[in-house]
Amino acid sequence: MLIKIGSKNKVKIKGTIDALRAFSFDFTKTENFDVDSGVRDQPLTRQETIDGACNRAKKIWQNNSIAIGLEDGLIKVAQTKTGFMNVCVCSIFDGNTHSLGFSSAFELPQNVIDAVLNKNLNLSQACKYVGLTEKNNIGTSDGIIGLLSKGVITRCDYVFQAVISALVAYDT
Repeated sequence: MLIKIGSKNKVKIKGTIDALRAFSFDFTKTENFDVDSGVRDQPLTRQETIDGACNRAKKIWQNNSIAIGLEDGLIKVAQTKTGFMNVCVCSIFDGNTHSLGFSSAFELPQNVIDAVLNKNLNLSQACKYVGLTEKNNIGTSDGIIGLLSKGVITRCDYVFQAVISALVAYDT
């Protein structure tokens, strides 16, 4: 089976393929696509994050394939310090239905949230703006989660979690 992945980001691709293999999902080939999410560069709601993942998957799907879309976004969570947590959503689309999965969620520093909300920056830009990193696109390496967790959880791990969670829904 052909798996289409809605990303050219090597970290997202590795996390996705590792999850497919760990789940013993039967696939013969993967193709990777740079595809627009159809939502803001930095999603700020759970629904917008889900929509971004679903849009990516739906845009690349073709007959005889399974399409996988991934989207990271901020979601409002009561009783957190900042009011927001970051999460990765995976959509596996078979041409008819989306099977969704979420990664674990984590809270970002207040100054990063403030930069996203008040300066209209995405998370990579905000992390550079506040001095957490010198990288222009932290999401192409260990990611913000890798930086904040001191490498205990990486962006690849984070994507892996979301894809496994979606595979559980897909397989039932």
